[in-house]
Amino acid sequence: LSPEEQEIRSRTVYVNQLDSSLGEAEIREWFGSRCGPVVAVKICGDQGQTTRYCFIEFETLAAAQICKGLAGSQLGSFTFKVADSKVTLSKPIPVTPMLGPDGNPSRTVHVGNLDLSVTEADLKQFFEACGTVTHVYIVKNEAHQVVRYGFVEFTEVASVNAAYKMTGTVLAGHAIRVSQAKGVFVSSANSSSAAQVNKQMNAPAQSPEAQLLLSQAYAAALQQENRKYLEYMSKKNSKSEGSSGSSDESSGGSRR
Repeated sequence: LSPEEQEIRSRTVYVNQLDSSLGEAEIREWFGSRCGPVVAVKICGDQGQTTRYCFIEFETLAAAQICKGLAGSQLGSFTFKVADSKVTLSKPIPVTPMLGPDGNPSRTVHVGNLDLSVTEADLKQFFEACGTVTHVYIVKNEAHQVVRYGFVEFTEVASVNAAYKMTGTVLAGHAIRVSQAKGVFVSSANSSSAAQVNKQMNAPAQSPEAQLLLSQAYAAALQQENRKYLEYMSKKNSKSEGSSGSSDESSGGSRR
């Protein structure tokens, strides 16, 4: 982990034995009022079970410490447990922005934890507080997900930095997560079509039908690059967990 990621993880806690009837808004309000401002909440586990678990990222380390002191408190029908988190919810604001095919900094952000009710029009209006939005796309073809993710492209690079600060802001009942888009058009097997889409994005106004096709092509290119990145991170994390597990087993064996 980078120093920035370690700092974020130090402000994040793992809460177990959590009443399954509690939603994100209730968890955010309960812990926020007792510990301090909450940046992000991720609930995990089957809602059909009596209890689940979650990760809570606080704005300060002090708030996370207060939360740990609440372990054993009753929330709903159960008393919960608190431990250090091994998960990082937010991503550090990149020092060096990703570059587009033209060599200029990316003007696109990835927005996660979107409620299913949020439309592209809603997302555009929400992020216009950061600057002029040129394009919005929400990935909608993953019906099994309880939340979605999308992409927002701005006119100015400065708007991207403002958008990062929107992480933790509640939109339609969910605290969104904003990070650097991995779907920027970069050199890849799909680079020719991506570059063509990027070129057409700056073309004169077209018919609604042409704009729809262009939007779909743009979204497909972004989604493909984003999935490549997620697959890469998944493999990287699996290798890391495997190495950690081997180390723990070796350590346990020496103690025996």
